[in-house]
Amino acid sequence: MEATSSRIIEVPLYGTDNVLEIDCNELPEQAQEICDILFQEKSPPKFYLQFALEYFRQNKIDESIVALKKGLSSDVAMNNQAKLPLVNCLASMYINKAKASPIPPAVADQADGRPHGTAANGHGSTATTANDRDKYFELAYALLDESGRMDPSHPTTLLCKGLLLLAKRQFDQAGPLFDRILGQNSNDVAALLGKASILARAVVVALTPTSP
Repeated sequence: MEATSSRIIEVPLYGTDNVLEIDCNELPEQAQEICDILFQEKSPPKFYLQFALEYFRQNKIDESIVALKKGLSSDVAMNNQAKLPLVNCLASMYINKAKASPIPPAVADQADGRPHGTAANGHGSTATTANDRDKYFELAYALLDESGRMDPSHPTTLLCKGLLLLAKRQFDQAGPLFDRILGQNSNDVAALLGKASILARAVVVALTPTSP
């Protein structure tokens, strides 16, 4: 069953014809409480995904990650078709975590074709930031390797890979992935935004004077 317009998710109670109605506007602070219910009721993976997205809408990305990881480790049997959305969604969460970490100045300057900035500040914060970003990117890479083995041409797999490369400022590699998605669906908003971002960056670089 899907979430209704009133943002209620109906979770079927195992072994009965009854459902438990959960108001998405009153979710517990910790996703573990929801996951315990889903585990007890032997809920399909799609419910973990639904609640993960609800937590994400409320800017609780860490709780989204909890729900997705619990869904992937649940005892409910799932095929690749059921597993793929959770894997790609979890990868996208880690990409968002990486993007939320400030870009070290030297990395940003190099990606934009500008002279390298001074990264060191004497307090080690730049190194810590870089390590955080790298950690989240590595987690996303590992998940996308897994989803790539399941269905390398699936639009969500291509999109997540494109967004990862975009976040890492590897624009030349991200562009073809967005093109493949648009070849399947020319109205894919996320892919269109990805292409627009790449084009906007190209314009900025073209208009930026280079150092003599």
